[in-house]
Amino acid sequence: MPSPDLSRLPGKQASRDETIVLRKTGASSKDDATFVLSVAHTAFLAYGSYDTYLEEWFGNDAVSTYIAELDDNRAGFFMLTTYHDAEGSRGVVADLVAIAVRPEYQSRGVGKRLLAHAVSLAANADPPAREMWLVVAEGNSRARRFFAGWGFRLRDGVGVYPAGQRALRMVKPLEVQS
Repeated sequence: MPSPDLSRLPGKQASRDETIVLRKTGASSKDDATFVLSVAHTAFLAYGSYDTYLEEWFGNDAVSTYIAELDDNRAGFFMLTTYHDAEGSRGVVADLVAIAVRPEYQSRGVGKRLLAHAVSLAANADPPAREMWLVVAEGNSRARRFFAGWGFRLRDGVGVYPAGQRALRMVKPLEVQS
């Protein structure tokens, strides 16, 4: 699968001396599981505890987890799954259930690289996803701007986070490869 051309993405990128490497991980890696939980505590704790969800997703073969490394240090991760839309009208959808970057690696292109890879995986899945979904807290304006810059649009509210914030669904149509 070809990698997206990151030189054409908006915003700040890692310097030429820094290389962002993505690798798939899974339930067999206890160190990666600990890393994912640690980053999630920093990124998501304001919205409530995600420990149970993350542990379940990390151990589920239907959820792909990728770790981003920058200069041989774990910098961020995403978790993605695909499934048939429950309503059946949208066909296969991809659900970005979690994405986060350690604070010291933010604004260095790590989040962009993670999201680009997640979008590419979804668009090239077998069968390909027609849309990518994610959920973001209504008050998380930084994340909402980031995803909007990638073509995600607000669709509807989907509930409430464990700490009480309104959860909003954002959706990005994907080009189906023929």
